[in-house]
Amino acid sequence: MKKIKIYKLTIDNQEKEFYLLKRLYEKHLKSDSFLENVMRVRKIIYVANSRDKIRRIKRYIRTQTLSFRPRLVTIGEPLFELLYDNIPPEDRLTKHVITDAYAKIILRHLLIDKRRYLFPSADFSLSPETSDFFLDWIKKIKEYNLHLSYREGEIKYRKDASHFDLANKENRFNERLLSILGKVFTLYEQFLKDNNLVDVSDKSWWVIDHLKPNLLKEYSFYIEHLSILRSIEQNLFRKIYQQSKTVSLLDFFYPFPGARFTTTGIIDGDKEVIEVDKTERECFQEIKLHPFGKKEHEVDAIAKIGDNEGFDKKIVIVSPDIDDYEKIFERIFPRYSMYPPSLSRRKLSQFPVIKTCLAIFEIINQHFRRRAVVSFLLSPYIKLLKEKEKRHIDRITREEMIVSGNDWKRLIDRQAEMSRVLNFIGELTILKSKKGKAFIEHYLSLLDSLLNIKDETEIKPYNKFLEYILSFKREPVVRTIREFGIKDFQRILFSYSQSVKVPIEQMVDERIEMLDLEETSGMNFERVFLIGLVEGKLPKEPQHNPLFSEKLLEEMGFPTYDMLYALSKFNFESVMKSVKKIYCSYYKKDEKGNVFLESPFLQGMEREELISEKDRVYTLLEWQMSTGEIIHKGEVINEILLMEDMKKRALLIRDGIKRLRDENRLRNVKSLLLSSNEFHEYVKKRIDGLSKGISAQGLETYQRCPYNFFLRYIVGIGELEEPEEGLDNLIRGKVIHKILACFYKRRLARKIEKNLLNDWEEMRKIALDAIEELAPGVRDRILLRLELISKDYESLLHKFLNKEVKENINHMLEDVEWKFTGKDVYIKCDGERLGLVGRIDRIDRDNDGLIIFDYKTGIKNNLPSNRSIDEGEHFQFPIYTLAVEKCLEKVIKTAYYVINSKEGISIEERKIIPQELLISNISRVWKEIKGLSFEPKFKSNCATRCIFNELCPEII
Repeated sequence: MKKIKIYKLTIDNQEKEFYLLKRLYEKHLKSDSFLENVMRVRKIIYVANSRDKIRRIKRYIRTQTLSFRPRLVTIGEPLFELLYDNIPPEDRLTKHVITDAYAKIILRHLLIDKRRYLFPSADFSLSPETSDFFLDWIKKIKEYNLHLSYREGEIKYRKDASHFDLANKENRFNERLLSILGKVFTLYEQFLKDNNLVDVSDKSWWVIDHLKPNLLKEYSFYIEHLSILRSIEQNLFRKIYQQSKTVSLLDFFYPFPGARFTTTGIIDGDKEVIEVDKTERECFQEIKLHPFGKKEHEVDAIAKIGDNEGFDKKIVIVSPDIDDYEKIFERIFPRYSMYPPSLSRRKLSQFPVIKTCLAIFEIINQHFRRRAVVSFLLSPYIKLLKEKEKRHIDRITREEMIVSGNDWKRLIDRQAEMSRVLNFIGELTILKSKKGKAFIEHYLSLLDSLLNIKDETEIKPYNKFLEYILSFKREPVVRTIREFGIKDFQRILFSYSQSVKVPIEQMVDERIEMLDLEETSGMNFERVFLIGLVEGKLPKEPQHNPLFSEKLLEEMGFPTYDMLYALSKFNFESVMKSVKKIYCSYYKKDEKGNVFLESPFLQGMEREELISEKDRVYTLLEWQMSTGEIIHKGEVINEILLMEDMKKRALLIRDGIKRLRDENRLRNVKSLLLSSNEFHEYVKKRIDGLSKGISAQGLETYQRCPYNFFLRYIVGIGELEEPEEGLDNLIRGKVIHKILACFYKRRLARKIEKNLLNDWEEMRKIALDAIEELAPGVRDRILLRLELISKDYESLLHKFLNKEVKENINHMLEDVEWKFTGKDVYIKCDGERLGLVGRIDRIDRDNDGLIIFDYKTGIKNNLPSNRSIDEGEHFQFPIYTLAVEKCLEKVIKTAYYVINSKEGISIEERKIIPQELLISNISRVWKEIKGLSFEPKFKSNCATRCIFNELCPEII
């Protein structure tokens, strides 16, 4: 058997990027005969670790004026396609290959068509995302060649699959969901077989099975370092190692925890490891770390540095999530006459004409809201109205006070152009009622009658979009969509538009390169901007798996989070040690206002502030102006609508409620609601919105005071209160919750052990950052530091760590800040679905099941009692238990984790009530809410403690 060569380098080797390529040219392309070199290069396949690396190799070959180029390909589908093309035509696959986009359609069809068979229980949600979940696991079954047996059956893909018995592992996987997956997999495979189809994974395995030795023995392979190989790729490489002419691989001196998942770790035969000496650096390495408020600040700083320093040296921008920056690059870089390569390709969903096509779905979903309809009709791609008519439509609809729904009928006696608008809304109403092929045909007809595309840059993406829609009318797809409605088609078309990119004709500056951190392995750089280095992105947070536990996945042959963490660490260190000048940066808030901490990989680096501007924080919500219009009826209504000052809008709503109170019109809230049809309809819509997801806090607020609930959740003025001066419990609670969430996010799927006390310095650093971020004043920050992390006496957080080691030793951290939505967790109230939402501070696991913890920073006397939970006054733990048992597995204990300086640290357990009692308690409250019962409940402390005391009719 031939000897496989492995060239092993250090990650800071300055020749590592093209080291393997140079060996290729030295060995195979040194002949003086041009024809001989041509024949040789055709039999060489170079497997790179990314498409960006291939672009760099091509550029290197051009700059070195090399006459010959080997076949360049990346791991995965491109490599399989290259090998497939070398199979003789008469021996190739006779079945039609479908992409993931069509596989989703097939799965959606099966889920709808076989719903009663697959989901005998009514508590399973069949949302549009369900097909994504099943497709993801069907691909995993095939890519890892699984054979799983469980109590109700088995899932088996190929005859050579390794058998894995799930017996006696009931607490480590969701047997109910696995049983459904098994049925879906069988139906999916049968559908493909009946229609002479195969998916991409099937084709890849077919290539492995049909690669004959006489084909591979002619080829020499050069393979860069690749890790986290799936079973399908491992099988391919083993075949290449056994049957090809020669194999040379690149590897690095780096401790990967899962060697069996790497290209070098799966070698069984004879191998020669050639250790390459470390190359000395030519100059001192310059590293700078800059914190920024937002992503926009990061990108603007890059543009300014490039503009000031010039482009003598190439600018390389690397991020663990580079796609998140695409729109920001597009917005900021052109201001500095910079056009990076990513701007030469654009997602379909980013083209204005495609946005217009997809906007039809949003108009219907928003019940023909005035703003949505008018924006659509004013689009330059819509030919329904003439330019002069478009200028009048916004003014007319404002004058007529059009809001949504049937309000449009008021235009029936207006100008002729308004009748066309009414006809347009009528067509959308018809479209909403159609399904399957009829929907597609009506949608295409609408696009044909509405669109006016003149710009050539929009024609190409529209044709691509149109081609995909037209494919729905062909067999066998047309049969699969017969039960699809508007929600299904919206999901399918949006997903397709997000996944497909179209090249655009635009000047591109080749001196700028943009890379994802995962694609930089083995590259060298002169100057790099390493951006977006925040926790959760680097390393990426472990994904919750509703099907199998982390340990069980490892036993089944999947890579663990430790391996993914090590790969992130390797990529980060590979960049850091391969560059002469590097600018590292991270942002503190994203565009949604979510707060982020710096990546743990940045620990020890000194920060350098580039900007003096304070971070702007936008916290006021977009207020529902229809409420303000109805409550505060006056001459300034139109001015209110046009105001951009959200605070002033909110105060006007508040002023309106005060005046109603002074007029004694709030004595009977229900009568007030019923006195105005518009307001009544608005409240009903708000309640319908709450039915999609209401929290335990919302239900408990109603129990305490229905009027408080009405102002906070229906009118939406709960955010008007300004925070009190000084250090109050709310600030302390936010800080402590933030510290513990950040600390334990780094320890998911790990057990709590005695050495947790050794991590005090890490917790202290997290605490300092959280206090700096959340505490409003200098005095507050000093008080919190003294209380939480003081070195002079045993601080509160140090007591917490001691309590953890004493009480929760050997607990495994299952998740922190675990969120659930009304899509997944809901109950039935009088036959109607009521969604439940929430976020759980922490979920632990011990040998018997899951434990739910909720952090409390107040005093123990204020905690809900078992009796109040039984009687339906408090819903938090019962709803949390329902959610966890529905989405994960059995809960064995719920407890409050009290963290309070006065009373110390304690764990207060609460009993778990039957689900039937919880549903009865919630149904009772929900029935009262739907009955518009919002009368105030006056208590002696209302005047001092209620944030709505100025608005309450009982407090005068």
